Amino acid sequence: MKKKTPLLLTFLLLTVFSFGQSPTPNQEITVGPGHDVHMELYNTVGFKINEVQYAHLKITGTTIYLDIFDENLKSIKEKELHFQQTNKKLRYQDYLIINDDFYLFTSLLNSSGTKSSLYQQKLNKERLTLGSPKKIADITHQNPAKKRIEYDLAPSPDLSKILITCENPDEETDQKSFHLVVLDHSFKELWRKDLAFPHPSKSFEINQHLIDDDGHVHLLTNRSSLAGLYQGFGKDYEILSFWDATNKDYQSYPIDFDALHLQEMKIGFDAEQNIIGGGFFTNKLEYQASITGAAFVQIQKSTQQLTFLQKQKFDSEFVLQHLKPGEVKSGRKKITKGKTLGFEGCRLRHAFFKEAGGLILIGEIQKSRPGDNTQNYNDIIVVNASPEGQITWTQKIPKHQITGSGYNRFYNYTPAFVNQHLYLLYNDYKGNTALEDFKDHVNYNHKNIAEIVLVDIDPKGQMSRQVVSPKTETRMILQAHDCIVLDDQEWLIYLGRKKECFLGKLVF
Repeated sequence: MKKKTPLLLTFLLLTVFSFGQSPTPNQEITVGPGHDVHMELYNTVGFKINEVQYAHLKITGTTIYLDIFDENLKSIKEKELHFQQTNKKLRYQDYLIINDDFYLFTSLLNSSGTKSSLYQQKLNKERLTLGSPKKIADITHQNPAKKRIEYDLAPSPDLSKILITCENPDEETDQKSFHLVVLDHSFKELWRKDLAFPHPSKSFEINQHLIDDDGHVHLLTNRSSLAGLYQGFGKDYEILSFWDATNKDYQSYPIDFDALHLQEMKIGFDAEQNIIGGGFFTNKLEYQASITGAAFVQIQKSTQQLTFLQKQKFDSEFVLQHLKPGEVKSGRKKITKGKTLGFEGCRLRHAFFKEAGGLILIGEIQKSRPGDNTQNYNDIIVVNASPEGQITWTQKIPKHQITGSGYNRFYNYTPAFVNQHLYLLYNDYKGNTALEDFKDHVNYNHKNIAEIVLVDIDPKGQMSRQVVSPKTETRMILQAHDCIVLDDQEWLIYLGRKKECFLGKLVF
């Protein structure tokens, strides 16, 4: 959930694009006038104030810069919102949008480091001011905290419950401990629980924090383990579920696929609040670190039982797709020797969980060069699974991005799942989209040669790509990490041009 020079006011572009061979109708990009960029920002938030106004929050450690934009994305008001209290150093933690209301969350650690408090402030949309901080939770730490306390907030799908997770800051013991607090939509505490795990702190972590509409809490955890001599350390995943809000112990669901080893995993809910999850795996019996397939699980809410669904290897032709001729030849030699082909350096970035069941896993092939900051953000791997866990289609999107700074705001990609279509937006080298033979795909490595590309994948897995860069004299670059899907109709996008920043929107 966490997620920053003026221009002539007469500049406004409205461009309508079609989308490749299978066009998607009624989509357009609107780019508004540029606005000042405040430096040293570590979070941006975009949302709608009302039907004709947008808000953009740029958050620093002590200040929020609030920009209000009209329906043409022209900045009409800007102000600073301070969330500090007198003699109290509140620290920004997170935000939530609940029933169209914006809430800011900050924390305060007492002078002895033995108690931390979480506060919420509601934004008054008419006055554009933050309300007074209201304490919603206190957490006592047995050992004094020597650094800042981090809170994770997660709402239930219907926004009626809120889960707060806080890790004990003590790093000197051989265990990790966590505090769970469940609130209702008015921030009244319903129940809480303290957890302790007697394992070395570096081997255990909570990857995801979920809460359903009934206030049941589900945690996706992992412990580090040696996957193989050449694979190094992998992760053993386990789901911990509190099915009873009366403070009973959790129920454990270890994720074990026998000879297969899950490298990464994500979980979520379907419309019936069943837990569904999926991840990429490697083969424990083969000395390779590449991802060779995907596996899926389900925990039915009615029975509270874990079901291991399908586990499928990727088709070799899917792995070889879009590769250079030499790489294809090498891959085919491996097949003749009985080896399994896979994706080396593939990271599971996102997952979308469908109301009717099933999910979409999105991975990205990322590689780094030892000894410097060079990062490669390459092909995007998309896997669609049915409610039964069967892989129904896969897609491999050619993308080659290289940065020598290690700074990836303009690299990577941003996804959206709207009306059963998967959309991916990213910067590419100009001219790549027109290529029919992806083997000639040119690396993208600088904003001056940027072309913004939108990929549309329909429910059957058919893909089309189209350039959506605004037709300006100077090319604009996408700030992929800041883009926000507001609802099923609008997608706020952030763009840069020289020293200017632009707010744009994609209308579905």
